[in-house]
Amino acid sequence: MMATVDQLQPACAARLVELAGRLKHDLGKYVALQQRWVEESASFEERSAALLADLLSTRRGPEGTEDAVEVWRRFEDSFAEPLLPDISDDPDIRSIRAGMAGISDLVAAMRTRPPAEDDLTHGRAVAIAVSEACRSLARRVRIQAEGAWPTSS
Repeated sequence: MMATVDQLQPACAARLVELAGRLKHDLGKYVALQQRWVEESASFEERSAALLADLLSTRRGPEGTEDAVEVWRRFEDSFAEPLLPDISDDPDIRSIRAGMAGISDLVAAMRTRPPAEDDLTHGRAVAIAVSEACRSLARRVRIQAEGAWPTSS
């Protein structure tokens, strides 16, 4: 049965809080990190470097880098764990999924050619929208989990 975060049950609250928090950090923070610091009026080269860093090297670590699409796939699989409710109909999940479809197309294109001006404009808008949806999801899950857990008297 599909649900939204607003229908969160106590049994799965802790795991969803953990997943949403990690999604906010690993994808939401880094998918638009460099782009947030570069002015829209900056040179094409600066905006292009920011977009490429954010989308193609979203997660960096000792094991290497992951692009934004790889990071999202890992989380999308985690949200489908058998013991968790199906929250695929949640508005923030739908927003992230829609944004990531656009980012997936951009990532595929940028692996074969340099970005164009339209890519920079579209990529920035979509990356920021995904970032905001990740933050919103994490906040809503945390708030709902606090209400879902029984309080001691």
